[in-house]
Amino acid sequence: MTVRQAADTVAVLSGAGQRAVQGSTLPDTVVVRVLDAGGAPLAGAAVTFEPGGGGSASPPAAQTDADGRAATSWTLGPSAGSQSLAARVADGPSPC
Repeated sequence: MTVRQAADTVAVLSGAGQRAVQGSTLPDTVVVRVLDAGGAPLAGAAVTFEPGGGGSASPPAAQTDADGRAATSWTLGPSAGSQSLAARVADGPSPC
């Protein structure tokens, strides 16, 4: 029998709530953490960052480290107003 650790939670650790002019890169990276159902960090999970509003993420995808963390730099899209960045884990929970 093989037991596989699966993603249960994706949470923003830092970088939320930043403000900047449209089209610019936010000053702080966005860091998310992926945990399993028991609350343990999930290493090696593939996280995809999906900006809304025509922005971009660099890198657009990353693997979590030993602490379950993955990070990206977020460049806002051209529209003024609130924008969003979703972090998704393949075969995992809903995005944060």
